[in-house]
Amino acid sequence: MEFIKNSQQDEIPKDIEKYCRKIYAERFHVLVNPDKLKAYAFLGNEAVIPDESEIRSVIASANVSCGIDDNIVNGFVQGKIKNELVVIARGKLPTMGRDGYYESTIRSDADRGIKQLDDGSLNLKDAFLFTKVTERQKVLIYHEAEKGVDGYAVDGSELTAVSGRELGTVKGRGFRLLEDGKTYISEEDGCARFNGSKLEIMPLLEMSEASNVSGEVNFDGCIHIK
Repeated sequence: MEFIKNSQQDEIPKDIEKYCRKIYAERFHVLVNPDKLKAYAFLGNEAVIPDESEIRSVIASANVSCGIDDNIVNGFVQGKIKNELVVIARGKLPTMGRDGYYESTIRSDADRGIKQLDDGSLNLKDAFLFTKVTERQKVLIYHEAEKGVDGYAVDGSELTAVSGRELGTVKGRGFRLLEDGKTYISEEDGCARFNGSKLEIMPLLEMSEASNVSGEVNFDGCIHIK
């Protein structure tokens, strides 16, 4: 196999490289980071080029068994890496799982559709106070938290990942939760508001206008005067 210089950029500790040039000028040596996420290798300028079995033996004696870069091993065997400190093995950090979240068909209360223009004035064309929903409409779908992906150290030890956090059941009124425990549907036509932990669906009365001639309006719910 031909050696190809690794394109990954690693920050090599220059003080350790300088130390290796002084102490290991006549030998091949492997050092492991204290966090065990990287292992470095060094072949002294005066050392005899080792064969692959010798390199693998030194790597094993340093208790490195995972994430070994065969390309770097090949570079040492071919004598193309000498008198420089290189990363010969890499661990992998665990990845935290995604938290549970609600997928919503209800527009967020965060901005209410109000847009601020460059001159500082507000554009209220798309402003809203609520989202209209219909009976049996899906308004929320819960997506469960995901497990994290475990990592590993160069010595083969497992680095356990943290799983995502589950969210609690939504409270409120005007809806019901289906048997799947994840889908929330509206129980009536109305207006809906969801703030992340509370969902409210209220009966809605829409009026084109209101004036003294309209008389008294008595309605248990929300009134929208267009």
